Amino acid sequence: MLRGCLGVLAIAMSLMATAQDPDPPPARGAILIGASYAEGWRSPSLPGLQVVNKGRTGEETGQLLARFDKDVISERPDVVIIWGHINDIFRAPNGDMAAAAQKAMRNLEEMVGSAQRAGIRVIVATEVTLREPRGLSNWVASIIGRMLGKVSYQTRVNVHVREVNEFLRDLAGREQLTLLDFERALSDESGERRSEFARDDGSHITENGYEALTAYASAQLAARR
Repeated sequence: MLRGCLGVLAIAMSLMATAQDPDPPPARGAILIGASYAEGWRSPSLPGLQVVNKGRTGEETGQLLARFDKDVISERPDVVIIWGHINDIFRAPNGDMAAAAQKAMRNLEEMVGSAQRAGIRVIVATEVTLREPRGLSNWVASIIGRMLGKVSYQTRVNVHVREVNEFLRDLAGREQLTLLDFERALSDESGERRSEFARDDGSHITENGYEALTAYASAQLAARR
């Protein structure tokens, strides 16, 4: 009799433990679409997501939009992560960065809408800013430029990158999207990208930078699960 009671008790305790510690839900399929920054992130380990990286070096938002149906919608992922608009600013026709920023906003909003209509959860990421390239000649040129009152190319690009980033923050709030604020995640107290997160060209992201992005994104996504 005692042995039978103990057996029943053991089964009950096992069921209670199972109820208190359920198996985690299966990872949801996610597609990361963007340009070289996205491509360089490879397939980050993010909580609850199995990420497929479809970043392509050099692309602008118009090119992302052109392949969005094929590379995202037709794949039917649970989640899409949209990251990247700096190439629009780099290659602004006739140097008109303001117009290029406006076009990037329209393309990003169209991608978001397309994903929403397909029932795909959208995560948008802000763009990281540029730093001055490293090297003695670049440093000297920067000093002389400031003495002459000139605004550096990197500063001009960053103005419009931040403009589009503000648009993404507003869009995420209006559409209740998940926002990964990569600009702020890699910035120092002054709002500039930290030196350890930028390669010598001042643009591309170091391995330390990607590790910081993964840690930041993991914390953000875990908090929303």
